[in-house]
Amino acid sequence: MPTILTSSSLVDTLNSSVWTITPVTVALAGTPVQGPSLVNQFNNSILVHSPLSNLNKRLFVATSAANAAIANSRVELRSGESLVLKIDNANLLWFNASINATVAQIITEA
Repeated sequence: MPTILTSSSLVDTLNSSVWTITPVTVALAGTPVQGPSLVNQFNNSILVHSPLSNLNKRLFVATSAANAAIANSRVELRSGESLVLKIDNANLLWFNASINATVAQIITEA
């Protein structure tokens, strides 16, 4: 079971010289977007964050485009929530949203 952090304070205190924050935008709700190729070079976790700017939007995270469209096969994040995953590359993730122009932040160690 993934760890879900319910506070955005972790992202707010990250040091940008140590961490890379890569935004991914779901331009059209209902149209899954694949995560970018971000290799987890230190074998640490990748953090997916729904920024506070996603107010009243729901961000969905899944392991395939098909799963991103199925409620029982995806994780839902609301504004300010985060998901920590132990994966090799962020391109294994697919994002979907309830409202157009919803942003996911993928945070990796630089």
